This record gives sequence, structure tokens and C-alpha cells, in this order.
Amino acid sequence: MANINESIEQLTASLQELTARTYGHTSNCDAVAGKVPANELQVSKEVETFVTETRAYSDKTRKVSVGRY
Repeated sequence: MANINESIEQLTASLQELTARTYGHTSNCDAVAGKVPANELQVSKEVETFVTETRAYSDKTRKVSVGRY
């Protein structure tokens, strides 16, 4: 399983790609810090599915431990 930082980087790249596709941007641009009201956020169905599946997997495996007893 990939480490959490790698997973976050992959998710970030995917979100940037989807955002660029959604708004018709084709070139990469630098991120700008700022606040966006929650009611103005637009999240694609793919992102919602990813987050839902990731949370379900995390919940399902939270108490799993591997090792020798």
C-alpha cells in the first residue's frame, strides 16, 4: 500500500486535472492560496466516489492488525 503522502499527491494531481478539464484550462498554472466558501465548491462525481470508497476502506480496515502473536 502506498504511503499517505504519495496518496495525497496523487489525489491532488487528479483534482487539478479534473478541475482543469471542467473549466476548459489546458495548461498547468500555479496554485493560489485563498478561501472558497463551501457552497461554491464543485466536486466531480469521480472525486466523490474516490472519497467515499477510501473512507469505506479505511473504516473497514481500521481495527485490522498484522503481526505475530
